[in-house]
Amino acid sequence: MCFREKYSIQEALEGEKMEMERQLREELIGLGKLFLHSYFAEGDVEKILTYFAPDIIWMGWGQHQQLKGIEAVAAYFRAGQKDLVRCDISEETYFIREIGDGLYFSECTCWLQARPDSPVFFRGQQKTTSIFRKI
Repeated sequence: MCFREKYSIQEALEGEKMEMERQLREELIGLGKLFLHSYFAEGDVEKILTYFAPDIIWMGWGQHQQLKGIEAVAAYFRAGQKDLVRCDISEETYFIREIGDGLYFSECTCWLQARPDSPVFFRGQQKTTSIFRKI
């Protein structure tokens, strides 16, 4: 094998790796979109609960909003489902970074605005952060 053939194989392997990384990034962005739209636009907590790991740790922004385990997180989300305000979502941006072997940091930033038929009005920026584990 000459050097150029060896180099071409290396280039092919690197290209394949980059394509796999691109596909994984798109998959993780898709999960982030699913979580965001299911919760804020549709008010469907059951859809997102199916993706949570049994050992999930969930941290919200308010006092006493740190829960451990799928049972506690599911109970909290289900209890608050009736109070969710449906929102229109705009200006979504996603940041994905591998932080370890099979672990990925995902951050979504977007604007939420209560829908016109809502009993309340608000517009604000929302940021969600997730750690995904490839299984």
